[in-house]
Amino acid sequence: RLRPMGESFFSLNLLGLALNIPDYSFPSVHSAMVFCVLPILDKEFKKLKLFWIFFALIIALSRIYLNQHYLSDVIAGGIIGYFTGVYILKLGEKHEIHKAIFHHV
Repeated sequence: RLRPMGESFFSLNLLGLALNIPDYSFPSVHSAMVFCVLPILDKEFKKLKLFWIFFALIIALSRIYLNQHYLSDVIAGGIIGYFTGVYILKLGEKHEIHKAIFHHV
């Protein structure tokens, strides 16, 4: 759906051809990105868990305050992002990616 402020476009210039692509609001990618890192940060920095949650909420709420998203956009982005982060964390543990990375250091 359209953003709360109205119709918005993402302009792209390819080989001299100007494209105006509609810029939709659902879901909030900012919220998805900030909530995606929460499981990883929580695992690495357990003592700062409340700080990371507060930080993620401030970013998500700023999207509503700046009239870029509706509440449902931010909630959906947060849910998508959080579970993506959990999935990435589990995938990394399953394939022992951290051992492969730190083995070469």
